[in-house]
This record gives sequence, structure tokens and C-alpha cells, in this order.
Amino acid sequence: MSSKGTAGFPAYRTESFDELEDTTYEFPQIDETITLAIGQNLKRLAVLGRVTATGQWVLSAAAANDGSEVPRALLAFDVDSTTEAKAAKAYVA
Repeated sequence: MSSKGTAGFPAYRTESFDELEDTTYEFPQIDETITLAIGQNLKRLAVLGRVTATGQWVLSAAAANDGSEVPRALLAFDVDSTTEAKAAKAYVA
């Protein structure tokens, strides 16, 4: 708590909370560098699957049959790989 606010009440500040940084979760949070396949513009926390043939990661889709149908990671930051495959940080289970 910081200095006194109005009417003698303590002045509070607002802070953002990132659930992925909370260490109470039991989800294995292994921060790895992965390679996102070309042709994607993905936002943070996108659910990713790995294409078996290439080892590159794409947005996981249940209808896929290339290995990426199994959700295995969450993207840690927004990444635009529309023009080239890019390295990215992900939380891999």
C-alpha cells in the first residue's frame, strides 16, 4: 500500500495479472522455442499442434490429420509468420 488517498483511506494502485505467470497451476509450463509454420498470424495463447512431417507448429484443429490435431502448446506472444516460418516462445505440455 502506498501513501494516503482521499479521506484518509490508503491509495491503491491497479496491476495487471497474467495467469500464465501464476505458479499455482499444475499445467506444465515449459517455455520452449518452437518454429511456427509459414502462413499464420497468431495471437498470444493460441492453441498449437505440431505437424509430424515437418516438426513445425500450426494452429491446432481437430479436423487435421497431420499430427497438429493434438493440442500440445500455447503461444506465449503474438507472432506473425505470414511471409516466413518464425521462431516463437510457447508453453509446451
